[in-house]
Amino acid sequence: HFAPFADLQWEAIPLPGSSCTSEVARLPLDPAPQAAQMLIRTPDNCHVPRHWHTANESVVGITGTFIMECDGKEEALGPGSFGYIPGKMIHQAWTKDGESLLYVAVDAAWDVNWVDGPPKRSTGE
Repeated sequence: HFAPFADLQWEAIPLPGSSCTSEVARLPLDPAPQAAQMLIRTPDNCHVPRHWHTANESVVGITGTFIMECDGKEEALGPGSFGYIPGKMIHQAWTKDGESLLYVAVDAAWDVNWVDGPPKRSTGE
């Protein structure tokens, strides 16, 4: 399978308590049942609130700087940087100095469990 960047289908990921929205493009190859590989892009000056995933998560920075916090420790992931977050570990992240693009792979179905509640839809008021 091949997926040219221009042909990817992007889906919004609303972020609770945040004014920004990240986007995910699921890639067409899933090597294990329900495993997922995706690209995630997050705008500049964006905070991804505390959350966890059931699956183990591997992250590779492609563009920008994505700061991740796990267990009280922060690490800046720039282009080519790698991160691993075990399943059910609470983490959060921020973008710095522009939009970031990440390659993310999980070894089971991908879910997002928000620690401080689900995303709230804007009413436009």
